[in-house]
Amino acid sequence: MFKNGRGRNAPPTQGARIVIVIVSHKSKRSRGNFSDFVLLNNLPNTYAYTKALTEDLVNGFRDRLPVAIARPTVVIAAWREPIPGWIEGTHGPTGLMIGGGRGVIRTMHCNPEYDSGLMPVDVTMNGVIILGAERINTGFQQNTLFCNIASGNVNPITWGDALEAGRKKLYDNPLCFSLWYPDGSIKSNYLYHMLCVVLFHYLPAYLIDFLLIILRRKPFLLNNLPNTYAYTKALTEDLVNGFRDRLPVAIARPTVVIAAWREPIPGWIEGTHGPTGLMIGGGRGVIRTMHCNPEYDSGLMPVDVTMNGVIILGAERINTGFQQNALFCNIASGNVNPITWGDALEAGRKKLYDNPLCFSLWYPDGSIKSNYLYHMLCVVLFHYLPAYLIDFLLIILRRKPFMIKIQKKISQGLNVLQYYTTKQWVFNNDRMCAMYGRLSEKDRQTFFFDMSALDWPSYFRDYILGVRQYVLKEPPATLPKARRLLRKLYIMDKLVQAAIYALILWLVWSYWDVVIGSIQFVLDSSVDGVRKTFARGTRA
Repeated sequence: MFKNGRGRNAPPTQGARIVIVIVSHKSKRSRGNFSDFVLLNNLPNTYAYTKALTEDLVNGFRDRLPVAIARPTVVIAAWREPIPGWIEGTHGPTGLMIGGGRGVIRTMHCNPEYDSGLMPVDVTMNGVIILGAERINTGFQQNTLFCNIASGNVNPITWGDALEAGRKKLYDNPLCFSLWYPDGSIKSNYLYHMLCVVLFHYLPAYLIDFLLIILRRKPFLLNNLPNTYAYTKALTEDLVNGFRDRLPVAIARPTVVIAAWREPIPGWIEGTHGPTGLMIGGGRGVIRTMHCNPEYDSGLMPVDVTMNGVIILGAERINTGFQQNALFCNIASGNVNPITWGDALEAGRKKLYDNPLCFSLWYPDGSIKSNYLYHMLCVVLFHYLPAYLIDFLLIILRRKPFMIKIQKKISQGLNVLQYYTTKQWVFNNDRMCAMYGRLSEKDRQTFFFDMSALDWPSYFRDYILGVRQYVLKEPPATLPKARRLLRKLYIMDKLVQAAIYALILWLVWSYWDVVIGSIQFVLDSSVDGVRKTFARGTRA
């Protein structure tokens, strides 16, 4: 960039003032219509974009102020001042050095022959001061003075030499804590680099996290709460409960809230949290496994019934008069028409086959696993491996990868939900039933809470149709097309399964002698070892 003496960032597609207006006055939904690619233009990332945007904003004052814009290259630790090696923050090469020193960063996409443009921070700041003095000394002019603060051809260093020198000094002065021996390297080939990222970054990370899960390690702040979702709910309850001596406080505790049963219309739902996100992920063919005990009560509650319960609780709190205590109430069906996780997921699967989604990556044929280790094995085989394969193909085709990002979000959501699907929860709803019983007949019809009339199969049909129409914006007219797609995916799924089984049989048939020979060798070695041990014990 700086070899030709220009080194200027391309001006942003939208000027700084236009972007300020967009951010200040448009709604959040409207701002989402401006694509990052439109804003970035030919700039590589938001870092370069915001620098160009700042230059454009400052340059707009050139007719009123003596403006000078410094463009430093890659700023690193101090050479002399305030003390040699002084640095603040972990941005850029400093973060790379720390990550490499910890043994976490094992690969980097880089051409070792290219000039690094590294500049010590004290030299850079001296350049900024010199530029400011030059601007003042030349007098006020209605133009901007641009200046690259770079070493140019004076004692340059390539990326390869810089990283090698840093590696040697790091071996002489290692960090106190490292996860692994710091032996990363740079790769000039992007595909080779991405392969190393999968093998040496992500796979060890998943292995370590898997071991931490087995050891039941978690953030200390949560104490005995399973996740931040439960923690923030408990925190909110504690905060609201603190006002009980000044306000008539009532705290509702609903179970698992899902789509509407009757109001405003059957199947209405907004958002993709909880079971709704699970349904969409399963319908897309992305979620193939879930850790769940099928015999446990699901505690599913339609959102309209839940809100009726909240209204009833609020009325009860007001009618009982002000008391300096909080009224807690579980909003749950209890023993009235409950449904287990196994029955709920099976009913949802059947209705999903009748009313499939318009777009699916694969045939929706996931299943629940009560064994955690088996579930984790399926996560690796059917979630992450296909995701890495798809992203790898997208990278080769120069398309933006997205599957790994999706699978990470899915894993986060499943980790929250699976805490509740693997435990038997018993919610006492006697208080809710008593409050409902004290209502007049008209109020009981208006604020219905009786779950005994709910037909779960019909409800799940409405639920799936509601997800299609209100969340995914797929109108009922698209159902025939979606059903044709589902039939094609079913055929493709069975063909792939047959091919995999055929490959396994072929491998077993082709290498049967090798497998039998290996097993025989292990058995013979074990028997010989036992005999020798027994013989030594007899002589002794």
